[in-house]
Amino acid sequence: MLRLLIFICILQYSIGAILRGRILLDGDATKTVSIPAGSSCAVHFEDTSIPDMPAKDINATELSNLIGFPINYEMTIPNNLQPIFLYSLSVRITNGNTLLYINTVRVLVPITNGSLITVDIPVTNVQQNPQNVSKPVSSEDNGKYSWPEMLGKDGTLAVQYIKMKSNLTNVFTVPENSFITMDYRTDRVRVFVDNNNIVTKVPRVG
Repeated sequence: MLRLLIFICILQYSIGAILRGRILLDGDATKTVSIPAGSSCAVHFEDTSIPDMPAKDINATELSNLIGFPINYEMTIPNNLQPIFLYSLSVRITNGNTLLYINTVRVLVPITNGSLITVDIPVTNVQQNPQNVSKPVSSEDNGKYSWPEMLGKDGTLAVQYIKMKSNLTNVFTVPENSFITMDYRTDRVRVFVDNNNIVTKVPRVG
């Protein structure tokens, strides 16, 4: 029996912790809005420790056959994570090429010694955004190098909007007044935001 308990402890440590929770519309567990048939949900666990770098994807899970909110998710995370680093969750709910819901606030994951971590993720309906970020990508938007229409908007929404409009993947938020590298890259867009995650500069390729 003792050997079995030791084996279970070692196995649990090698696999890592279980991260689970609910995806809540507007952070409200009482909202039970239905989701269009055929939609899918991607939940990403990311290292977001370095402001001037894109988030590093550590693990992800894809959910299908969605019915409505709340949505339950679960994934395993590594056991070698450092508590001094920042780890976050991001969510995208799509239907075909149309973006329906994303989280617009940073959702931090506390790193503990426990085997179970529970974090709920609030999401927002992007179709209610006046910029209509849920439109499929149009070829007319390719080749654009700046997005002044995102000035004053939510940083997370701006990132998703630019990704969908430009087909660029290296798009990320950066706290304003951060130290950044001075190199120019044609595949990168930095979205500068204030403490409220509001875009303070016109996002540009570079």
